[in-house]
Amino acid sequence: ERGADFAPQAAKLLDACTAAVKIVFVCSPNNPTGNLIERPTLERLCASLAGQALVVVDEAYLEFAQTSSAIDWIARFPHLVVLRTLSKAFGLAGARCGVLVGNAELVDLLRRMIPPYAITAPTIEAVLHAQEPAQRITAAARVEIIIRERARLAAGLARSEQISRVWPSAANFLLVDCVDAQRVLEAAAAARLLVRDVRSQSSLGASLRITVGTPEQNDRLIAAVLSA
Repeated sequence: ERGADFAPQAAKLLDACTAAVKIVFVCSPNNPTGNLIERPTLERLCASLAGQALVVVDEAYLEFAQTSSAIDWIARFPHLVVLRTLSKAFGLAGARCGVLVGNAELVDLLRRMIPPYAITAPTIEAVLHAQEPAQRITAAARVEIIIRERARLAAGLARSEQISRVWPSAANFLLVDCVDAQRVLEAAAAARLLVRDVRSQSSLGASLRITVGTPEQNDRLIAAVLSA
């Protein structure tokens, strides 16, 4: 449902949680809208669904949000599960490696269900390399650049007559509403840049999702959209 920054309403979510609902999945920052789910909303969901359902919070883009993780609440809410990944901030999308953090009993149950060799040796090597101090410093610097470029890209796109709204984002991408989305897509393609078309998704009939690129790529995109 489209509201202020696509913010979910805890009361409506809880009203939809019948006795048959066993898992409530929340993505924060959300994809493709980029909005961060407010902590009071998450806290209310966790408190209200205790003993009824698992609350799963996907924090794949959290490094770009500069806020604390829901992992801090796991001791308080044993039915809370938090998902993190190395695919985004660490640039290891091809490794397909993430982590589930939750109550020890729940993790033990899940451990019994996964395949015996769930992670390949090359993936393990890539992950260990990414966690070395020097690599973590590099990743943190890259995140800082993306956050700065996100603001600059948003300001640049907002100047275009083809962009009716740039939505606030806490992720490494921007959701934009377009006057003519096809025209913006074609302008980006002409600049040798790919933009994700999300118009088939509910409430996003005029929207595109634009990943924050390098400064040079962002310059090209801004110029292309301004001239579209």
